[in-house]
Amino acid sequence: NKSTDWTPAPEDVQAAIDSASDAVNALDTFVNGAFKDGVFTAAEAKSLSTYINTVNSQKSQIDSSYATIYNNSYLTGTAKTNLASEKTLLNTAFTNLLNSITTAIADGNTSAAEKADVDSKFTSLNSALAAYRTREEEAKIFIESTTAAALDDAIQVGGRNLLLNSKVPKTGTSYNIGHWTSSRYFIIGETL
Repeated sequence: NKSTDWTPAPEDVQAAIDSASDAVNALDTFVNGAFKDGVFTAAEAKSLSTYINTVNSQKSQIDSSYATIYNNSYLTGTAKTNLASEKTLLNTAFTNLLNSITTAIADGNTSAAEKADVDSKFTSLNSALAAYRTREEEAKIFIESTTAAALDDAIQVGGRNLLLNSKVPKTGTSYNIGHWTSSRYFIIGETL
């Protein structure tokens, strides 16, 4: 048997991305409501901080999943490069959104231009999340196919038949329908 690197279950990766997307959408909804009147209150700032912490937490889960997949020894070539490039774009989109929100609330007032900038950053982040999801799926498929090929190469078929008279047909209806005798004694731990 040949051991392979661990990768997270596709469902777990998808759940992390979906959670991040949900957190971003919740933040977007909150920001739209908070920016509506053009004034940003202390209570809204406190709530915003909670939303931003949730988004950062979800991003940390994506970062962890990314590290596991990216560092898998079976991920190479274009699939690895594409994943890394999309992760960089995703990181940039997260940073740009948080910077835009920080700028918009800095003076306690939000202008129409600041709200439009934040909205465009949300759109960019959602696009980056979708593109990253695609690249991550491509990377996982690449790992699976490369792992399967490596395991196929590692399988050795053939060798010496150690069962005497094993060509004689055995018939019956019970599970244990035959008895065979080995041509030699087996030693525990020995491979042939």
